Amino acid sequence: MARHRGRERTASALCTGVLALLVIALLLLLPLPGGSNREWAVQLLVDGSALLALLAAVGLIVGLLPGRFDRLQISTIMVWLLWLAWIAVQLVPIDAEQLRLLAPAAYAAHAAAAEWAGVPLHASLSVDIEATRAHLAESAAYFCIFLTTLWCVRTPRTRGWLVHGLILGAVIQALLGAGMTLSGLEIGPFGRKTDYLGSATGTFINRNHFAGYLEIGGSLAVGLLLARVAAATRVTDWRGAVRAAINLVLGHAPLLRIGLLVIVAGLVVSRSRMGNIAFFTALSVGGVLFILRNRGNPLRSLMFLVLVMVIDLAIVGGYVGLDALRERLQPQLLMADQRLATFPDLQRMAAHYLPFGSGLGSFAVAYPQFRSTSVFASNEHAHNDPLQFLIETGVPGVVLLALLVALPLARALQVMRQRRDPQVLGIALGSALAVFSIGVHGLADFNLQIPANAATIVALLALMLGLPSESRRQRRRAGESAEQPPD
Repeated sequence: MARHRGRERTASALCTGVLALLVIALLLLLPLPGGSNREWAVQLLVDGSALLALLAAVGLIVGLLPGRFDRLQISTIMVWLLWLAWIAVQLVPIDAEQLRLLAPAAYAAHAAAAEWAGVPLHASLSVDIEATRAHLAESAAYFCIFLTTLWCVRTPRTRGWLVHGLILGAVIQALLGAGMTLSGLEIGPFGRKTDYLGSATGTFINRNHFAGYLEIGGSLAVGLLLARVAAATRVTDWRGAVRAAINLVLGHAPLLRIGLLVIVAGLVVSRSRMGNIAFFTALSVGGVLFILRNRGNPLRSLMFLVLVMVIDLAIVGGYVGLDALRERLQPQLLMADQRLATFPDLQRMAAHYLPFGSGLGSFAVAYPQFRSTSVFASNEHAHNDPLQFLIETGVPGVVLLALLVALPLARALQVMRQRRDPQVLGIALGSALAVFSIGVHGLADFNLQIPANAATIVALLALMLGLPSESRRQRRRAGESAEQPPD
């Protein structure tokens, strides 16, 4: 019997490990074709994620994967299903008169299009049915990635693989992007670059999405390093003080510390204003909250944060050129940015399509009639993720998306309050910082419209949700107390 159970555990661990490696491989491949911001690349994402979900389902059926979820995980899965259902509702054909009463803006758009094309009126909440249908498939792919990741991050080993794999992906992108720019080669994923010359883009097309990807990897690295610094033993003699000083510089993990330096260098060379602002804002807010919640070695943790934010930036900036980024942060350049000019358009557009939205993915079709004469850019995205989701999916969609982010973050905060294990603590902190950084960056960009970045954030939400809020000893004690009869 014991030998049979041992074989089952080995088979289960092997299945979980293989599935985790496949998820990591997919996430690392997504940035290569321009952040997967192409129709054919999105189709590969859909096919790859469906295959992963199928493999996970087979493992679940044969008993090699654990099928039990806790209440918070089940609640999040239900919210995901409601999100997919809402996007499907936006595609459902509706009687024209009913649509005119429910969503006058969508009815007017369909009526104008039908009159212009000389075809019968086909009404739905979405004003761009083909785009919404494509984005429904993409959302289903993200759900598959979420569910598969949630299945395969049940062990410390697979959690460590995922986090370090994503950090490695950011380091590779930073080296590639900075190398191409500083060497003057300026070659992108589809040949020689014509845009963003002088700024690192890696295998992405846009420097801001490249910076967003580095923000994710950098946040994870900071989380792991800060947790290790906080868990370090207290200094008792001069030898311990020397070791503490060395470990403070190296972060108790030299390779991880070097990787963070490379990522910071890539961020600087990207010249992405909002990318750098978002990363260091997340670092400041998250680091201070972590120090306040975890009283172990607060001074050492604070010194490490200062080291990353000031010394690293100064040293790296001196070599890769901080001046170019500083010039782009001048107030007059910020105020002249076209993204600020589009903000009144977006407000009018959101009010026009409330409460049900114009349909996921329909922004490019719906925006031209709201574009001001002062805006010369033909935007396919709102350059503001929250507003674009509000415009496209309305109040129901934004509420569901907020829950999809809030529930995993609640688990991460619970872990940070109750756990002391450096790996679990570091993953919770790093993942939360990554989500926060992308959220701040999303106020002036559209990282969540880029499949590579969106899929990575979805995987981190699953990772946070899969973290155990209690240690094995606590769970064992709780199980023993539950088995005892009441007095």
